[in-house]
Amino acid sequence: MGKNDVAGLYFSISEMSDSFSVMDAVKKIDHSALYEHTSSHMGSVYRGRIESVFDAYKAWFIYMYEEGKHAILTAAIVHGDKQDKEIDFTPKVTNLRPNEAKTPNIDFDIVGRFSVYVMGDEDTDDIDNQLLSIDQELNGLTQVSKGEYELRGKFSHVTAYIEQVYAKLATSFDHFAIDLKYYTHSPKIDYHSERSQKKMGITTKASITTSPMTVNYMEVINQVLSKVDNSAVEAAMDDIATTYRGNQAAVFDVIKAYYLHSYKEEQYNAFVGTIRNSNTDQMNQKLLRVNQSAIEDIDFDVIARFSLFPLGIDQYHDVIQQARDEGKNRGLVIQDLDIYGTNLSGSVQDVMDFFEDVYELTATHTDQFAIEIIVKATSWMNHTTMDLSHD
Repeated sequence: MGKNDVAGLYFSISEMSDSFSVMDAVKKIDHSALYEHTSSHMGSVYRGRIESVFDAYKAWFIYMYEEGKHAILTAAIVHGDKQDKEIDFTPKVTNLRPNEAKTPNIDFDIVGRFSVYVMGDEDTDDIDNQLLSIDQELNGLTQVSKGEYELRGKFSHVTAYIEQVYAKLATSFDHFAIDLKYYTHSPKIDYHSERSQKKMGITTKASITTSPMTVNYMEVINQVLSKVDNSAVEAAMDDIATTYRGNQAAVFDVIKAYYLHSYKEEQYNAFVGTIRNSNTDQMNQKLLRVNQSAIEDIDFDVIARFSLFPLGIDQYHDVIQQARDEGKNRGLVIQDLDIYGTNLSGSVQDVMDFFEDVYELTATHTDQFAIEIIVKATSWMNHTTMDLSHD
């Protein structure tokens, strides 16, 4: 294996749990085989050989499951970073999977979703058939939409499958990203909304999850869902996410309402979403922001991250940079993570409005794109100490 055969890997883990023992789990992980690892309130970043990165994130998830914690793993595995291609990732240790023998020998059922984003003007027509053909002992691998899949099965089988997906994609494409969302213990949502019977202009789709740090998280989620007015969108809920479909303004209105209604000053709550251009119909109806009057006076400070994936065009770097520059002009950007993401800080109203403006900006360049977002209120930081140091 050449020294850079698996270079160009960037891995982000955003930790959500009903307890800050999540950091205790992180401290158990052996990072010796990684090229780089950092942690912050927005999550952890792992860079290195593919074997070592998968080894580290799997250990983190196993430790969280062992503790019985409600947690959502959100991760982005990115292949093709130009900067990484210039780095010698020759391992400092001989064992590329140092956590494999150290983690508890347990396996468990898992539910989640993953999306594949191939950057550039590449031919991706056969990508779904290729990924669905990988033989794994899964209870279910279901295609949700082009490039988006639902996973159900044993943790060992799911992670082995994702590693094979990465290997297969790396043989065909220069730059791609795999976005993952797993639950350690999937919440059971009791609330069900009725689908709108109106003919809507479907241009936007958003799948969102929230993770309130409380043992009563299911009750909190159901209370939030009952406050959100879904009348202008199609809404569907399952044990993975809440998905809204409708015209752009209606969808952004409802996901903003979802997060603002979930806010409690002293409670940690991570809001995670995937927003896609779902250009299946023309926008033919008045833009409806039915939640706006109920949430326009709710405001609080947040930290956030967005990752933008403009697809089907060679100039995706330029589009990402335009979005980032707009965030800088508004004073929201606090950290530039190159093409993989951008960290933000500001009022929740400003940040959520910025996400919609990024959507509009990207839509002027391509009709195929996705925005991955993570938002966390900063108020809980004033009530909790969080030791981010580890070996």
